[in-house]
Amino acid sequence: MSLLSDNIRRLMNHYGYSEAELGRMAGLTQPTVHRIVTGESKDPRPGNIEKIAAAFGTTYGNLKHNPNVLDKSTVVDGDAILIPSPQMRGYAPMISWEEVCDLKSVNMEQIPKNQLFPLPPGAGVNTVALQVRGESMAPRYDDGTIVFMDPDATPRHGDGVVFSQTGKVEASLKQFSENPGGHPLLKAINPSWPEPWIALDDSCKLLGVIVGALWLRSA
Repeated sequence: MSLLSDNIRRLMNHYGYSEAELGRMAGLTQPTVHRIVTGESKDPRPGNIEKIAAAFGTTYGNLKHNPNVLDKSTVVDGDAILIPSPQMRGYAPMISWEEVCDLKSVNMEQIPKNQLFPLPPGAGVNTVALQVRGESMAPRYDDGTIVFMDPDATPRHGDGVVFSQTGKVEASLKQFSENPGGHPLLKAINPSWPEPWIALDDSCKLLGVIVGALWLRSA
């Protein structure tokens, strides 16, 4: 087994990434990652190694040459010793408001590269990106804003959350509000929105918590 393969396995174990998760973050297929990790690929393409390095927030040289790859005090890049840059932990795939209702059915490996967005700080590896439609959450989340939903996060009072409702094919975005003595409430932030409150009862399913947002300049 090469130092390269050992280092990738060490980092996967350290961050708890499976081959499929690493492949999704690096934009590679799971079989390609498997061949590199197991050493089956004796001379993997440098471009693929660079993608894996970027997914871990490190460098090509660090994966290839640093026997102390988990020591973040130094990063090896060829003959140079570099101060580590901010860690880029992977990507969130952009999916639709219909697809987010059933994440397990979405083939994340088929998401185009131009629909992958860097994970915001603190986001879990299963985080996905969604583009806001409508004005119910303006001005906090204006129409067109890209939001990041972590399905593994626990909602807190005031958080933006994504939820589905029985009989509807699309998920929705609202603000989570604690309601002592009753069901939590989901609120439309826009003060002019009709019927701004929804009870989070048995007709609703909480899908995830908004952990970041990205505003893009319109073309």
